[in-house]
Amino acid sequence: MSNIPKHCVYALTRGYTKLANYDLLLKRNKHIEDNVLIDNYTTDFLLFHEGNITEEHQQYIQNKTSLKLTFIDIKKTLPGTAFNNDGKEVYVNKIGYNVSSLFDSRTHLDGWETNRRPWGLSYRYMCEFHFVYILDYLKGYKYAMRVDEDCYIHNNINYFDLLQSTGKKLVSGWSFADGGA
Repeated sequence: MSNIPKHCVYALTRGYTKLANYDLLLKRNKHIEDNVLIDNYTTDFLLFHEGNITEEHQQYIQNKTSLKLTFIDIKKTLPGTAFNNDGKEVYVNKIGYNVSSLFDSRTHLDGWETNRRPWGLSYRYMCEFHFVYILDYLKGYKYAMRVDEDCYIHNNINYFDLLQSTGKKLVSGWSFADGGA
């Protein structure tokens, strides 16, 4: 048994119909290749998706990076309850989109009724995944670093050494207002 800590870098990413739509994800991966130093660690690179990244698209994404990516279809794996409608009072609205009667009226901003950001059902499921289900997937890793498809690491740092040396349980990057806030 190895004494080398096991870590991961992960994202919940979308599937697209056109390969060109993966440009942000490919740019993210390139920044990780260039700037995330992982000496002395076993590091997995995980891409969670909702079952909508085809095998062909997975191969395209893999061929554009030196990172060994693992694609995880969260609709086929445990905990299995992520991104379902059970108990969420979901209905189809007048224009054909799933929405929830549980949405607070204060979040009925532009785009909520078509499931686009900032407050549509898809965005809320993404939040649910990151705050409820992600820990089930990350069991067994000492540290996990979330780098979304539209986030780019510009500093050449061994983040895992930083976490190890500081004893921190959580480190967050510079935050700023989300596009819908």
